[in-house]
Amino acid sequence: MTISEEKVTNKGFLYDNLTTPTQQAYFRHLLWTHRHATFVYCAVFCSFGMCIAFLGPTLWDLACQTSTPISTMTWVFFVQSLFIMLGSLSGGQLLYFFYASRLNLFCMAMVCLTLAIIPTCGTIYSLATILAIMGFHLGIIDTTVNVSIINLYQKHVAPFAATLHFCYGFGAFLSPIIAEPFLKNFDCTQLIDNSTSNTSWIEQSFLSAQWEEIVHNQPTNMADVQEQLKVHIAFQIMSALQVPVILLLISLVFKEKFTPKSTDEAFFTTDYQNISPDSEVTELLDSTSLNGKTVIAMAGLILFFADGLQAMFGSLIFSYSRLTVKNLHISEAATLNALFWGFFAIGRIMAIFCTIHIIPICLLFINIFGTTLAMLFLATFGHNRAALYFGTSLAGIFISSTYPMVISVVEQRINHVSRKLLRRLAVDLFAETAISFIVVAAAIGETLYPVLVGHLFDTYGWSVFLIFGSVTCAGMIVASLVLRQLAFKRRKADHSDQRSSSVAGFTSGDNQWKLPLLEATKRPSKVYQTATANEHEQQHANNKQN
Repeated sequence: MTISEEKVTNKGFLYDNLTTPTQQAYFRHLLWTHRHATFVYCAVFCSFGMCIAFLGPTLWDLACQTSTPISTMTWVFFVQSLFIMLGSLSGGQLLYFFYASRLNLFCMAMVCLTLAIIPTCGTIYSLATILAIMGFHLGIIDTTVNVSIINLYQKHVAPFAATLHFCYGFGAFLSPIIAEPFLKNFDCTQLIDNSTSNTSWIEQSFLSAQWEEIVHNQPTNMADVQEQLKVHIAFQIMSALQVPVILLLISLVFKEKFTPKSTDEAFFTTDYQNISPDSEVTELLDSTSLNGKTVIAMAGLILFFADGLQAMFGSLIFSYSRLTVKNLHISEAATLNALFWGFFAIGRIMAIFCTIHIIPICLLFINIFGTTLAMLFLATFGHNRAALYFGTSLAGIFISSTYPMVISVVEQRINHVSRKLLRRLAVDLFAETAISFIVVAAAIGETLYPVLVGHLFDTYGWSVFLIFGSVTCAGMIVASLVLRQLAFKRRKADHSDQRSSSVAGFTSGDNQWKLPLLEATKRPSKVYQTATANEHEQQHANNKQN
């Protein structure tokens, strides 16, 4: 037996935390096999992050462009988030009828077009309409790209999902940098209503912060303001940056159309090579049973909380810091906001390497408890300037990789069976539906949290920020404990039932081609050649004996 029984019988060896050179080599093999599609999807998600993050820094200039008070413009966030949620919901259904790559190509083309149209919007209604169209297509991209990366890597998706979501964070980080040189950040509210009364205390804090910087350069009428605006250049640049991504998607569509299915696909179905059709049906029914659906529901609940908390931090940490720390300057508050997103990106970089050595469910618990620690720290020492910086950085790091870890946990615990069998059972896109549900739950949290917390600020003050954060962390802890209990419920039984069949299957002569998955120090191609040669020698010896 060329492979130790200990490795073969350890089910976690196949899709948990392999710290041997095997896993690193195997992941490199997976990445090389799907390098084109992976690169394209990462580029798409980078553009996705740019489009999500552009609205915040350009909001003031867009308010002047459309002659709209800031108090009204803040609802544009809600419109975009709402249609992102609707797009996420539709994406899972559209995958029943269209290939993911072609769907992404169409959506990216629409995003590019809407970015180019935004500078021409002269009213709040036309701007909201264009942002709604953009948000809908961004939501479809969110679902289809997540599903596509899961279909590529299946139970080994964790590091690749972390890479994908890092690209989102990187795009969100780039967007303000691209826009900043072309922004004026004029406050047009007084020019429109000639009054600053009846505004919320969040808006007043932001307005006063803006006036600290621009009061001496403020134009006296709307015509002068709109003449000086250069925000259209920023949108033209961002629209142009979508063109290379569209070309990459076109190349992927043509490759999928004209390239035959890779023989390397066998590497991804190892677990099911020795399972009978009846057993496959049982596995599928278990996945779609109440237990499987509850796993998906808990995963969606975690992402509802996590993405809501992320959106709350990204939208309100600026105003929260201005009102809780005395004499905090506008530049320091802006730095605090940038610090959150900077550590958010760093956390996703760290997750790429951590997922190679730590199983996703463990990383998920680390993220949730780390986020809880950050919220407790802010609740205790939030009035201190240094503590506010430290707590915000801590929250950015730990909340960053919650999304990809939840996706990885669901993918690893919902059993995938062969596409042929799935089509026969008329539920061939169960995984796509599951991921669509999770993405929609995250989008709902991202939509509701900033609006709900922002309105409660007016009544209850800054303490609402900490209360919502603490309650959210408690909810994530409860949901993650339930998720772990359900996700691992059948693991011991599966391990004992399949031990003997797995050993026999992996060590039989007919399955020697599977050895590249399990060898520790050799490249897959060389191992394959060695295994094939040994099999031929054994067959030759048997023929001589006969």
